[in-house]
Amino acid sequence: MATALTNIEQFLAGGFSNAQFILSTSGRPYGTIPTAGTGVGMAQVKGANAANFTFPPAQTLPFSGDDGVRGAILFPPDTPVTFDLTFADFTGSFVDSVQGTIQVDAQSIYDFFLLDPSDRTFPDIFLLLSQKATSKVAGEEGAGYNSLAFPLCSVSYQGPGAWATGPNASLNTFNVTVNRVSILPWGTPLTVVTHGTREVSGYLFFSEQVPTFDIFHQNNVVAVYAPSQGLNANEQVIGFDGAELGTPSTLAVGFSTPEFTFTPQTDGNITTFLYEIP
Repeated sequence: MATALTNIEQFLAGGFSNAQFILSTSGRPYGTIPTAGTGVGMAQVKGANAANFTFPPAQTLPFSGDDGVRGAILFPPDTPVTFDLTFADFTGSFVDSVQGTIQVDAQSIYDFFLLDPSDRTFPDIFLLLSQKATSKVAGEEGAGYNSLAFPLCSVSYQGPGAWATGPNASLNTFNVTVNRVSILPWGTPLTVVTHGTREVSGYLFFSEQVPTFDIFHQNNVVAVYAPSQGLNANEQVIGFDGAELGTPSTLAVGFSTPEFTFTPQTDGNITTFLYEIP
């Protein structure tokens, strides 16, 4: 059951199964707010190949004395998290999104994508990356997915990789720089009292199937929403609702094929759905 595969604290994981993104300037999974009564979801980037996550080490201030080391004080790192992300597929919409460029439609026959643009911008991106995993909690064995959410990234396209004669995998490489955020993906502020910190670079969580985020712009009328990527048969979905810049509250969400059902909320509120996709 889905409920047996949530809140897992010990698991094994491997591979690279899924990558998703959406433009975001707030650390939440949306950029432009959709029309009231409608929603928007994340887009998939196909061909996820590799990502190497290494968080920067703490700064160390050593103290010497008596011809030896007296001790040391650690400080938080002074550099952001960075990593390379590679894909087997070239996904033009992702390249355009991270560069702020627009592909050229040549008479509806050819698409020209712009490489290394001089006026490149670096829009903020919400990244969600997933790999297969299995729980190792006693009594809760089961297959699932381990996911990393980086809510506020700057991404730079590094090119289509090496070309060579013969069998040669040409991989599209992106360099990711991660900014810290002070809220959870649905808008709840991080606090030292509740969470032990005020800012983080990202989040890690476990699910039965590949997870994704959608947001819905409430209008106090509409009570159903068809998720952008469909819903897995396990019907696992949670919701949070609140004013755009306010602290959200839990929203009870039901499921009636193929839509989420809920009580209409205050006009202008933003509802965040976290659910699992086929």
